[in-house]
Amino acid sequence: MNFIKKILRKRLSQQEQIRLKFRDAFTDCVKSKFVRSALCGDAMMDGLLVYSAIANTYKILKDNKDMQMLRTLCILKDGYDPEIILKEELTIAMKKYCGMDIDDSDIENLQ
Repeated sequence: MNFIKKILRKRLSQQEQIRLKFRDAFTDCVKSKFVRSALCGDAMMDGLLVYSAIANTYKILKDNKDMQMLRTLCILKDGYDPEIILKEELTIAMKKYCGMDIDDSDIENLQ
C-alpha cells in the first residue's frame, strides 16, 4: 500500500478501517502466490480454488481469538458488530471474484 493510501485510511472511522482490513484480507487471499500458482486455466477448477480461498479466509477471520475480542470491544464501546462487516465484505468478495450472490443462509453453510 502506498503512502497516500495509508494517510487517507488514518482519517477514516474505526468502522471503515476495519472494513478495509477485511477487504484487503480477501483481496490478498485471492492474489496470493499459492492461489495464482495453482490456477490451471480450467474455469470451473479455478473458480472452485478462488471460492475455497475466500471461504477459508472468512472462516479463519471469524474464528480468530483476536476477532472475538475486537467484536466484544466494538459492540460494547462503539455499538457496531465487526462480524456483520465481515459478512458484508465476504458477500462483496464472492460477487467480485466468483460472480456469486450469496445470502446469510449461504454464509452459514460455509462454516
